[in-house]
Amino acid sequence: MKVDNTAPAAVPLAVEGGEGWRSRDGFNLLWANQPEPDRAPITAATYRLCRVGAGECSTGTLGGEGVSEIPDLTVPAPGEWEARMWRTDAAGNVQPENASLPVRLRYDPEPPKIGFEGQNPADPTRVSVAVSDPISGVAGGGIELSRAGSGIWQALPTALESESHLVTRIEDATLPAGEYELRADASDRAGNLATTTERTDGQPERLTLPLRATTSLAAGLLERHKIAKTVRRHGKRHKVKHTVTELLPSRTVDFGTGVRFQGSLSDGGGGPVAGATVLVFSHPPEEEETQVATLTTGAEGGFEYAEKAKRSSNLRFVYQGTATSLPTEAHAEVLVHGGSTLKVSKAHVLNGQSVVFSGKVEGSPRPAAGKLVELQVLLAEEWSTFETTRTDPGGEWSIRYPFKRSCGKELFIFRPDVPGEASWPLLPGTGPRVKVHVRGRPCPG
Repeated sequence: MKVDNTAPAAVPLAVEGGEGWRSRDGFNLLWANQPEPDRAPITAATYRLCRVGAGECSTGTLGGEGVSEIPDLTVPAPGEWEARMWRTDAAGNVQPENASLPVRLRYDPEPPKIGFEGQNPADPTRVSVAVSDPISGVAGGGIELSRAGSGIWQALPTALESESHLVTRIEDATLPAGEYELRADASDRAGNLATTTERTDGQPERLTLPLRATTSLAAGLLERHKIAKTVRRHGKRHKVKHTVTELLPSRTVDFGTGVRFQGSLSDGGGGPVAGATVLVFSHPPEEEETQVATLTTGAEGGFEYAEKAKRSSNLRFVYQGTATSLPTEAHAEVLVHGGSTLKVSKAHVLNGQSVVFSGKVEGSPRPAAGKLVELQVLLAEEWSTFETTRTDPGGEWSIRYPFKRSCGKELFIFRPDVPGEASWPLLPGTGPRVKVHVRGRPCPG
């Protein structure tokens, strides 16, 4: 005869599939009965369900020799519940104090409530969707955009704020103008999904782009030149010269020339936008674009930027917009001729003597092998190249030239020519002229 008067001890309790939220009411509670040959076998399990944070509880018992699970246990209502379990053996020993540690049973059958909120005139590109889920809480969601009638939806970057709002921004500066439909979805922690195309008042969510006010930016290079105009005075015709100022999209200048860019920023109605920030970016050939200035528009919406022209470049003037106004930009191009300084070691020489021409190429970056320089002489009113060289890394160059065929007195005029090259960010150009007087024997005959 065997005697057992000890109640079964507590054993760890687990929920099949984990203790996370689920949308179906049905939980399998599992445990393991350790072999105890000297004890009465397990014949029943009792469980207690209690709503978390409340005193609502219910109890049930499942019998069966060696029982090790409570299958498809349902909770009384949606929400978060705690379950404990204790066992009874064949000798009738049972002790509720030997209950297992609690496990959580989380059940939420309802999808979140969701609806688009009205646009804020002070921040029109912000789209907000009100979401709520009182049981398991909102897990996340997304907002999509579609050109009206296209049937093609584009997912927008969406953030969940304070578990109560899905928020995105519409890039109205890059999307084509027109009417757009919006769609939002939200899921809770139990995996329930809700989708809507409506506002919280039940009306369809549609927006007309652009959402912000349009702006316009004009920019160019300032050029002043004189023109002649014929006028009549006292019955006679006179030619009068006056200065005309033009704003050009592109201008070609010599190296080192001071250039001025001017522009203006206006709203959609043509009115000036004062106190706005305009960024200036420069993009020379074969180089990365970099920001070179930050400007502020004046009372009439105007701005100005000046620089010394040292390389060809495309300049981009950018107004980045505000929460209520669209960004805009304009371009202007300055093309710069390369050049070189020039000096000669002697201005007067005898035939048979040599001079040294030297100079420094203006502008950078120069080709790795040095910048090509041509030395030219003026013959019969045409420039002719007679020597070439390349600069050193610092841009300097020199050429020694002997005069061997001069007779009598001769005057020669020289200049440097700087041709274009693929890795040279400047246009072809020339340098200053120098004169060399050469005296030789009397010319024959």
